[in-house]
This record gives sequence, C-alpha cells and structure tokens, in this order.
Amino acid sequence: DPYKGPRVPVRVKVVDVEGNPISGVTVDARVDPDEWEYAGLSEEEYDQYIEAKYAGRGEEEEEEEPPDDVFEEGDPSYDGESGDDWRVVRASVDSGRTGRDGVYTAQIKPDLDVVFHARDGNGREGVSPLLYVYFPDEEETDETVPDDLDPYRRGDRFEVTIELAELGILAGVVVDDRGHPIAGAEVTLSPWGGDLESDDLIATESARDQRTREDGTFRIPLRASGAFDVEIHAKKFQPVVEQAVQVLPGRETALNITLLASAEIAGIVLDPRGNPVSGARVLVQGQPSPHEYVSSETSTEEDGRFVVEELAPGRYTVAALAE
Repeated sequence: DPYKGPRVPVRVKVVDVEGNPISGVTVDARVDPDEWEYAGLSEEEYDQYIEAKYAGRGEEEEEEEPPDDVFEEGDPSYDGESGDDWRVVRASVDSGRTGRDGVYTAQIKPDLDVVFHARDGNGREGVSPLLYVYFPDEEETDETVPDDLDPYRRGDRFEVTIELAELGILAGVVVDDRGHPIAGAEVTLSPWGGDLESDDLIATESARDQRTREDGTFRIPLRASGAFDVEIHAKKFQPVVEQAVQVLPGRETALNITLLASAEIAGIVLDPRGNPVSGARVLVQGQPSPHEYVSSETSTEEDGRFVVEELAPGRYTVAALAE
C-alpha cells in the first residue's frame, strides 16, 4: 500500500454467538467496489497489485473458482474495466488476526467505506456493516460521540463487533415441468417474521446477487439460522415462493423447485386520435385458479407499449389510466 498519510484506528472485536471473544481469527478490511482508488492506489498501482496477488489465476485456469473477493464478468459488482475476464474489485486495505481478547485494530486511510470480514479455521464466518471511516476533528478526539450520531465512533477511533457462527447452507435446484434445469433464475431471501435484512444474513459478498448456475443449482451460505421465504423468478416462468424454509447452523437445507411456464399480456395504449400514450398506468387483475388472485401493475413506454410478464394462464381484466 503506497499510501503514507495518517491512519484512523478501527477496533474490530470478534465474538461467538454467546459473546465470548475469539482469538486467532483472520480479519480482512475490504474497500467498497467503487472506492479502491481512494485506498491510496493509482490505477497503475492497482493493476500491479492485482497481478501480484493473483498471479497465475484467471485466463490460464478457467476451470478454477476465483477467490471470494473476485467476481466473474457479468456479475453486477464487476465494473468491466478492471481487467480481462475477472479481476478483484474489492481490494484488501488491511488484514491481520485477533489477539487473546478477540480484538484486531485495523489502521484505515480516512474517508473510506470499508467492510470487515472475519473467518476462523473452523469454517465460521462473519461480516460487519459497511463502515465509513473518517478522521475526527481535533476538538472532538477526546469526546465520545453519541450512538445516535455515529454508532461506531468512540473518541478518535471506531469500534465494530463481528459475530462468528457456523454457516447454514441453503442449496437447491430449479427446473421446469419437464425436469430441465433453469439457468439464471433469480433467488431472493427474506427472513420469516424477523427484522433482519437479507443482506445481513448472507455470509459472502459473491452470494448476495444469487442466480442459478447452468445446471439450475444455487448455494447460499447464511450467517443466521431460522425460517426464510425463498422467492424464485425466471423469464418466461411463473414465480414461486417457498415459505418458512428452515435453515439450521452447520447444516445444509436442500430445495427442489419446479417452475411452470408463464403467459404474458402485451399491448399498446392510444388516445382518441390514435396517438400512443406514454406513462399510462396499466392494471392487470384476474383469478387464474379458484384459490389464486393476481393483481399486477406496469406503465407504458414512450411508444405507448406495455408488457406484463410472469402470469399464470387464465382470464384477466386489463385497464389503462392516464391523466
């Protein structure tokens, strides 16, 4: 790291589910994807860093899975400009191990958004919230900032706690009604009856935007156990929601999901003179089966056209409204 300016200490404490400190845990501070250049690296130095850290990986070994902080081209986190095929977009700016008190003090360049990852030798992982690290004003360095202003600020340093737990795994396969795998289906999670956000539950960055692979499979490591609603979307198929799927720590929960082909309604909205109406609301409502009621809404494009997808075959009422 060529940056030689002042650093801001960040106290990272790693604990187990009972709050006991864990020593010897690897802590890695990673820069948010769009901010690696602010970590003190020029573009040329960043490229050199990538080549040195991941030499011999990439095009020469296409069959090998990239590291956890590397994304394949096509992933939403890939910026398309960091190199060929895949390159690191989350540069590590500090790393080390916790001491006997479970604490590692990272030294971070100010004015930087950082996420801290923690991992021990038993396969347990944890991740901190996104933390903005800044250099405190001199007159404030001896004061404790109230939690409601900055929950991670303590005087002239920052503190964050990461909880490690055995990961629960949610895995599955998505197929059509003929048993053929569906690639690219979107898999989203939401805790059932809980207050946690899905981004707080998923253990690795690469699994946050989860889509099925070519063979229709998906695998999501979770930091929390409990019941989850699993929602599956794929183009040309009806969406499916599996409710209250139970995931336990240290175990793998398997799902087999079948998607049925969907219908769509496409059309155009015109004014009395036959001109297309843009921005009109289009409502589609119906009851394709006795126990299912569907209500969907979209708006027209500039040419007045609209498409409503992922509908079960059946009868629907279509209405358009515009000022």
